[in-house]
Amino acid sequence: AFWFIGVMFLIFFGLMAFVVLVVVVFGKRVHKLWEYEADFWDETGKYVGEFEIEMSKVGKEAIDHTLKAEFDARHDSLAPGQSVELFVDDLRVMQGTVVHAGKVVLTVDDLTVGDFHPLVGQTCRVSIDTQERWTADLKPD
Repeated sequence: AFWFIGVMFLIFFGLMAFVVLVVVVFGKRVHKLWEYEADFWDETGKYVGEFEIEMSKVGKEAIDHTLKAEFDARHDSLAPGQSVELFVDDLRVMQGTVVHAGKVVLTVDDLTVGDFHPLVGQTCRVSIDTQERWTADLKPD
């Protein structure tokens, strides 16, 4: 009975090794052109959230790059219906609305730019109902 368990153990791990090998050899790799983030803090030093943005392509043969971005913030002052805008320097990059009290999430669907190439050190500003609330500098992710 013990030899059967041993054989099953070897077969299981052999198959797992084969799957890993196939994924490594034939899987498509994500090539990142750049990836940045900005962490936001309120006036009391409490962490508010982050903005992440990256340009990447899948596979070596892909021609087009894909822009991905997300802004995720949690703060007691966020109320449903408030307008949220995220700027990088003077360019409005994302715009959306607070849906749930205390939380806002903007995704790639909320981008207001098509072709965008940020640089390390550029200032990100978050405005709520046209009033600037938080600022942070872009840094490599």
